[in-house]
Amino acid sequence: MRNLDTGLLKTFIEVAKTRHFGRAAENLYLTQSAVSFRIRQLEELLNVKLFERHRHNILLTAAGERLIPHAQGMLAMWQRTFEEVGLDEGQRTPLVLGAPANLWDAFLQKLIVRVICSSPDFSIRTVTETSAALSRGVLEHRIDLGLTLDPPKSDECQTLPAGVLSLQQVASTAGHDMQTAAGMSYVAMDWGTAFNLQLAKSMPQQQPAVLHTGQVHIALEYLLGVGGHAWLPRFLVEPLIESGQLHAVTDAPLIQRQVYMVYRQKNDKLEALNALAAQLREDETLPLQATGTDPA
Repeated sequence: MRNLDTGLLKTFIEVAKTRHFGRAAENLYLTQSAVSFRIRQLEELLNVKLFERHRHNILLTAAGERLIPHAQGMLAMWQRTFEEVGLDEGQRTPLVLGAPANLWDAFLQKLIVRVICSSPDFSIRTVTETSAALSRGVLEHRIDLGLTLDPPKSDECQTLPAGVLSLQQVASTAGHDMQTAAGMSYVAMDWGTAFNLQLAKSMPQQQPAVLHTGQVHIALEYLLGVGGHAWLPRFLVEPLIESGQLHAVTDAPLIQRQVYMVYRQKNDKLEALNALAAQLREDETLPLQATGTDPA
């Protein structure tokens, strides 16, 4: 198998992100001709075309789209290998914690200080991934512990409940039930597959979302500044309801989503991960209920 220079993958990812050879060159501190040459090298190595030029626009080919998750995974794995193999005696061992943006934004970011303090032998690194990418990251040894709403169905993984996140439907103006709220601007957040299925059943008349976001603070900013409705963590919206800035949709049920911790069963950090998982489950400051079930 021919050698693959990680620089080629980094260049590919940057061009795919910027959709511009010039901007990619600036970001990588290379010349534009060097970027073009690297992309040609990668295309020759893989024997596929990765980009199509349409007028002044650069588009990924189908092969280019398929390469993105593999390139990201290979670069992340190389970085992880470099960190762990290059450890000097006495250095902390890297521990990678991953979660979707909505869980970091909802409550996990406040947990990091306690995690670091309780794991003195580890250096913590956090990553933000979609649920699907998070599951791949755990299985591919790039993420040590993932928190997710949709855990992977794999015998290689240990899956433990961390608690239940209660979601409440809120609107920017008062007096709405679910039927009238469906006519308002909808701010959509990804609370997992089971949530999407239940919402489709309970609000079939729901209009397409005007905003899709994985970050709670962006959803709140839109509701408070522009208006509309959304499903958000109850503990975050309760103070806003009490102050009259947001309003509960009258007949909307609380939707409970189970948050899961996921890590590989065969793991050289298993003892530390088990201890960390126990800490998360017992942490009374987390805004998670101890029991509950996902919506059917």
